Order: sequence, then C-alpha cells, then structure tokens
Amino acid sequence: MSPHGGGSNVALPPRRWTRDGLQLVIVLLAKQLHRLRNLKAWAQSRLTRYPQLPLARAAALIAAVLWILRKLSSRRRAPTSKKKDISRWAVDSAPNVVLCDKGHELVHEDLPTFEAFGASRGHVEQRAICADCLIAWRSGDDWVKCSHGADHNDWATYFLCGACHSQRQAGTAGLRTVIQVVQPGGEPRDEGVMGDCLDLRSARMAGAPPAGLRVFGDRVRAVRLGAPPDGARPVRWSAAPTWLSALRNLSALRLEGSGAAAGLLGVAQPPPRLALLAVSDSASDVRLPPWPAASLAHLQTLQLSGCAGLRALPAWAIAAPALHTLDLSGCEGLAALPKEVGALAELRCLDLSDCRALAALPETLATLTALRSLKLSGCAGLRALPSAVGALTALLSLDLGGCEGLAELPACLQKLTALHTLDLSYCSGLAALPVWVDTALTALETLSLSSCKALATLPPRLTLPGLRTLDLSSCRALARVPDCHELTALRALDLSYCGGFDAPPEWVAALTGLQTLGLMGCRGLRTLPESFAALGELQTLALARCKNLEALPEWFAELTALETLNLSGCKGLAALPAGARALSALRTLNLSGCSALARLPDDMQALAALQTLNVSFCPRLTPLPGWVAALPGLRTIVLSAR
Repeated sequence: MSPHGGGSNVALPPRRWTRDGLQLVIVLLAKQLHRLRNLKAWAQSRLTRYPQLPLARAAALIAAVLWILRKLSSRRRAPTSKKKDISRWAVDSAPNVVLCDKGHELVHEDLPTFEAFGASRGHVEQRAICADCLIAWRSGDDWVKCSHGADHNDWATYFLCGACHSQRQAGTAGLRTVIQVVQPGGEPRDEGVMGDCLDLRSARMAGAPPAGLRVFGDRVRAVRLGAPPDGARPVRWSAAPTWLSALRNLSALRLEGSGAAAGLLGVAQPPPRLALLAVSDSASDVRLPPWPAASLAHLQTLQLSGCAGLRALPAWAIAAPALHTLDLSGCEGLAALPKEVGALAELRCLDLSDCRALAALPETLATLTALRSLKLSGCAGLRALPSAVGALTALLSLDLGGCEGLAELPACLQKLTALHTLDLSYCSGLAALPVWVDTALTALETLSLSSCKALATLPPRLTLPGLRTLDLSSCRALARVPDCHELTALRALDLSYCGGFDAPPEWVAALTGLQTLGLMGCRGLRTLPESFAALGELQTLALARCKNLEALPEWFAELTALETLNLSGCKGLAALPAGARALSALRTLNLSGCSALARLPDDMQALAALQTLNVSFCPRLTPLPGWVAALPGLRTIVLSAR
C-alpha cells in the first residue's frame, strides 16, 4: 500500500529502477546548482513518465538530492566565478535566480524574511523574492506574483544581498525604501513612514530579533509594531522586543493596536537616536516604561493619541529636553496634566483635544514660551482657562472647539497678539464674544463661532484688518449680525442658518475680495441684491434651503469666477437666469430638491467646465434635454426617480 493511501502500486523491475534512479541523480548533480526550481520541475516530469514508481521511494529520493544541493549551493562562491554581465541586475534563465551587483546569488541564508520595496509606485521592470517561498517570479512588466499567489502590484523593488551587504534597485533610482515582512498571501503596503521602515504589524510579536536584522539593522530608520492594518484583535506579546535598543539609527517607532504599548514595558532602554515615538493603544489600561529621561535626549515628537486607558504620563514624557510636539488627543482617561510640563522649553505644539476628563490646566503653562499651537477641542470637562494662557505670547493657533463647559473667554487672552486662528465652534455655553477680540487680536486671520447655540451678543462691528475667514453659521440665537464692511481681507464668510437677519446684509457687497459665501437656510431671501454683482471674485456660493428664493437675478451671469453653486432645497426656484453660458468656470451645480424647477436653459450647454450636475428630486425636470449628455467635461450626474 502507498503511504498516502489509495491502493497498491506495482513496482518496476529492479534493473529499470536502478537505471532511472542513477540517471536522475547524475543529471541533477550535473545541472547548475542554483537552478533549484528548474530541477524540481524536471524531476517531477520524470516521475510523471513512471506513475507506477512508489510515492514513498520517489519522495525520499527527491528529498535526499535536494538536501545535497542545498548544502552545496549554500557555500559562498567568489564573485569572479560568475561569467555574466552584472553591470545591472543579472538574471539567469531560471526565473528564481537573482544576483546582486557583485554577482552574489540571493539564497535562503541571505534573505530569510525581508523584502524592501520602493515608497513610490510606478510601472517598472520588477523582480521580487517572496518572504514565504523565496522564489523570484517575473510575470509582466509592471507586477510581480509570488509562487504562493500573492500579488505585489506596482512596486519598484529592491534586493539586498547578505554576502556583500549591498543593494541594487530594479527600477527608478533615488526612492525611499520600506523594509517589510510579508506574510503568506499578504500584500506589501506603502505606509509612508519616514526613512527605511521595518513593518512588523503583520508578524508574530516575539522577543527574538527578526531574521536578517544583522543585515538591515544600520539602515532601519523607522519601525512599526502591533496589530496588522486591517486587524481588530489585540496584540499579544510573547516577549518584549528588546532588540529595539540595538537599532542605533532608529529615529521613529510606532506601536499600534490594543495592547501594543505593553511590549515596551520590558525594554530597558529606548533606541539611542529615537526622535519620534507614536503609541496608539485602545486598551483599558495603558502604561509606558519608566525609561530614564537622559536616554531620550533626541526625542522631538511624542504621540499618544487614542490611548483612552492612559491615566498618567511617565516622567520622561515631560522631561525630554528636545520635545517640540506632544500629542495626547483622545486620552479620555487623562484627568490632569502634570505641572512638570512647564519644563518643556522647546514645546511648540500641545494637543489635548478630546481629553474629556481634563478639568483644568496647570499654571506652569506660562513657561511654555515657544508654544505655537494649543488644541483643546472636545475637552467637555474644561470649565475655564488659567491666566497662564495669557503668557503664551508666541501662540499662533488656539482651538477651543467643543469646549461645552466654557461660559466665557478670560480677559488674559487679549494678550495673545500674535494669534492667527481662534476656533470657538460648538462652544454651546458661550453667550457673548467680548469686544477686545476685535481690538486686541489684530493679527487674527481665522475666527470660527460655528454652532455656538447660546451666542447672542457680538461686538457691534468687526474691523480686524487681516481676517480672512469668518464663520458664524448656525448661531441661531444671535440678535444682530455685526457690521463687517471693513474686513477688506475677508475671503470666506459663512452666515448659513444664522439668526439676526432676514435678508443678506448690505455690507456683504463691500467685501469685493470674497471667494466663498454661505447663506444657506436664509428664509427671508427671495432674490439676491443687485449690489452683489460687485463680488466678481466669488468662487463658491451656497444658497441651499433658501425655501423662499424665487429667482436669480439677470446680473447673476456676471459672476464669471463662480466654480460651485449650491441651490439644493430651494423649493420656490422656478427657473434659472438666462446668460448662463457666461459662467464658464462653473464646475459643480447642485439643484437637488428644486421641486418647482421645470427646465434648464439651453445656453447651459456652453458650460464646458461643468463636471458635476445634481438634479435629483426635481420631479418637473423630466426629461432632461439631450445636450446634457454632450457636455464635454461632465463626469457625474445625479438623478432620482422621485
């Protein structure tokens, strides 16, 4: 019986068996030793000719021959033994032989688990060694397929030789590389990490260093550990990755997935040149190792975003002398910021957004004189800002969006004379904007008060000379909209769903440099004032849900710079103005829900730049004129049955 089952086999005569067996051994040994894949195929073809040969005997013979060949081929040969042109990548007739620029063949011992892929994609000639089967497979000019079926699409591929520690690229020169472990059936991904990246998110989290690290160790600039990109299972460490400390040139380390941070607890020392540490761990209890602060002299960026289980910061996190970015966004369990944070003299960006348990900020913030950006959006528990914020005279951006407990702005903020951006959107407890915002914050370029539901009072007029964006949308409690005719630098104004007026203010026409105007939900708007014809630079106009809008004026065609027009939900709009052909820059036209609209003007067929047309829920606009399909630039048209 066959050892694999399936009935008895009739043995060949001994003499014939001996003859064929010796012939097989002699031919195998005579072939070039590196053509292992061709030899396997030849041996299999020989076995096919003699189906009666016992499977067990055939398997033993092939295994013995391949073992001999493996031992012989693993011996290092001198580069001069290759009589091939190796000025570029030399590839033998067998598709699995790849040589480095010095003629060394890449064998199993040289490249056991690693591949390096160019960070830019392009259709170039490629050859790859699969980390699972270690067989290079050419199949086309722009893609590579491994023997186990994994497609490596559109990658400019690198190969590295362990014998000479050299590399050569098959494709465009000068690309960054991503060193990556490829699992069976997996596809390489360009993760866009700085420098040469060792991506182990799909690998087993083991304490032993990855095979081949002796070859790549000095080249690795970034490492990613943790859960695979598309995996939701928690990371389970078999041992701490202590080999990280040996990566002398490592500058970026990222740990991702629930439980990823636990692997660092067994690492006694961080990599000596570590400049970026990013941990994204959603576990219920997140702890970081007690590294000595002196070992993180080069740390510039610490990202702990999404670590909801982080309760406290380690001492080194607030003592790194070169730290300029501290990202604690989404650390919902962080109830307080330690006062030692004031020692970070080089800190430029502090992100505390969505730290919902944060109730107060330390007064030591006053010593962060280099701070440029402070993000506190989503800190629902924050009731007031300390007076220390007023000492941050270099601050350029202050984000308080979503601070629902904030009832008023402290007077100390008027000292922030360099402030460019002030975001107060969704501050539902804010009732008034003090006058000093207009008189003291003269460098302000962006002011957002969107969705401040309780906001009832604004300064009577705004005169900020450099203001470019003003958002008052959804401030329904406003009693009066301030006079903004002196905001000559304004480029974007949003008064959508805003209280305090029935029709658009006349001063809007004085803002001749305006490029974006939002008037959505203005129920008192029946037509646009004739003075709006002066807005010659207007590119985006949003009039959606202006339910009483009956018509657009004839001068509307004079807005020749208009690129986006949103009229969705204007149920009273019965017709579009003539002369639409003059809107030569129009790219997007949204007429969704214009239930009274019965026809499109014929001169719209001259809108060669139109790319998107939405006529859904326009029951009277049927059928569409034939010229719509002939618009040369049209890419998207949205229709509906009702």
